Amino acid sequence: RVIDCFAMPQSGTGVSVEAVDQKMLLNLHKKSWMEGLTLQDYSEHCKLNETVVKEMLELAKNYNKAVEEEDKMTPEQLAIKNVGKQDPKRHLEEHVDVLMTSNIVQCLAAMLDTVVFK
Repeated sequence: RVIDCFAMPQSGTGVSVEAVDQKMLLNLHKKSWMEGLTLQDYSEHCKLNETVVKEMLELAKNYNKAVEEEDKMTPEQLAIKNVGKQDPKRHLEEHVDVLMTSNIVQCLAAMLDTVVFK
């Protein structure tokens, strides 16, 4: 049975998607609870940590440079300085969040694996 979920039911030509079919389509890419417990390969995780920390170092340098430059600028210059440019502070915060989340999940999964499954 083919489901046309993009058809508009205005003229009666489109096939309406039933509630059961909608639920099935919404759950198509849903993760199971067990996926959160799977451990990432340690060497892979270490490489990911290393690359993220290197990127964070560059972003921290850029942020420090931007703060030093902002001290010397007038309010008018500050208003137009960052238009169309990457904000190092925001990207640094995102990298910190990604790094901490992945490390916390990896540590918790490793502890659960050690305690529960062995």
